[in-house]
Amino acid sequence: MNTPSRPTTSLADVRQLTYFQIYKTNPSEQHGTIKLFSNGNQQCPIKVGLVAADADENPITLTENEIKQALTLIFYDDGSALGDGYTSSFDKNRFTWTESAIPVKHPHEDEPGLNSKAEASRAAADEPPASIQIITLYVSVTPGSSGRALAARFQVNENLYFTTSPSVHDSEGQGRDGEFDSSVDVLLAEPPFLSAMDFGAASNGVVTGRKVGDSTTYFYWAVEYYLNPKLNGIALPLDSVGSSASVGGKPPAGAFGFYVHGDFFAHVQWGISYYGQPGGTDAESGGLPVPPLYALVAEPTPLDATQNSETSTATITVHAGNCVDRVTTTVHYIGGGSSHGEHDTSPDSDIPYAMYKNCVGQIVGANKSRVVIGILKGNLPRKFTDIPGGTIPDKGSTAMHILDAYGNDHMLSLSYDANADEFTIS
Repeated sequence: MNTPSRPTTSLADVRQLTYFQIYKTNPSEQHGTIKLFSNGNQQCPIKVGLVAADADENPITLTENEIKQALTLIFYDDGSALGDGYTSSFDKNRFTWTESAIPVKHPHEDEPGLNSKAEASRAAADEPPASIQIITLYVSVTPGSSGRALAARFQVNENLYFTTSPSVHDSEGQGRDGEFDSSVDVLLAEPPFLSAMDFGAASNGVVTGRKVGDSTTYFYWAVEYYLNPKLNGIALPLDSVGSSASVGGKPPAGAFGFYVHGDFFAHVQWGISYYGQPGGTDAESGGLPVPPLYALVAEPTPLDATQNSETSTATITVHAGNCVDRVTTTVHYIGGGSSHGEHDTSPDSDIPYAMYKNCVGQIVGANKSRVVIGILKGNLPRKFTDIPGGTIPDKGSTAMHILDAYGNDHMLSLSYDANADEFTIS
């Protein structure tokens, strides 16, 4: 806020405003426009400049709190208080406002005479007075609302107030086509819909993956899949991800994930997803794994004659023509109740998060404009179990909500086919 030094007085001493304008960028914009996503989260900044004065037109410098006490935004057309999905605040939230990213166009934007009134009335206007005080208000609008023009109202007390709205007779009459007459027209864009291809997927929704970390030491490895959303061909900055839609501007709540098996002859015997927040370098622990999955347990084999043995002796009868040979041989297999010695790692390595830490340990391709979905994959049979040790079925797909930096919520369905080794979004 721009507050020049002035004699000590207060709001109660104000008897008039000698200057009062609402605008987007410059006070010379008598009737400007501003673009905004109507998602209830994004805020557009609107400025108000004023000069308060006593009865003799001596400027009075108000404190920021005094201005906030007296200043509100109203609708320009009828002077009514904000409503119909419109709210304003003196506090900026975390969402980004980049007007060039908002795909909305004023119906008369290309007509040179749109702001002819402003051009005529302000063409020879002087610079704002040196004693001007400027404050910014932040406006947000919920989905389904209509674009409207906004004005400002400054109320000193019950009987003394000033507006920039032409439909309201303020105390001095200067709000009706007078020198205070000004507005900012809010042009709204509905939250955008992004297709799978806007996130970088192929036309069939398949996303190409990239191996990361150590893919040779263990019987499992990690692959990252990058969702790089674009809005109007430009990288879309992101806020957060979760399993449910954002409420009240909060990050999407809940973890998401999937875990699936491949067929007996598939190269990928099982896959378990993980993910990180945009720009984050560690996997969300709540999503690795998503309950009720807790651990992977080795599947017993038919040759498991001794529970904890790593070898077994089997008798095999071989027929060769009319001759019958009885052969005793030793068969090595993977199975039994213990996983010791099956891979070079600790006994708890069949806990998905520990497996992730072993083979990769971080989100390698982290980027603030990217959602990274990782999949742990293994080539040895394992069953999925919950904390008590019971076997649980596959979860082949999951929903993910993405909150972008502009406050828009996007929903995607994620699925993985272990047989085809394909990760798909839709």
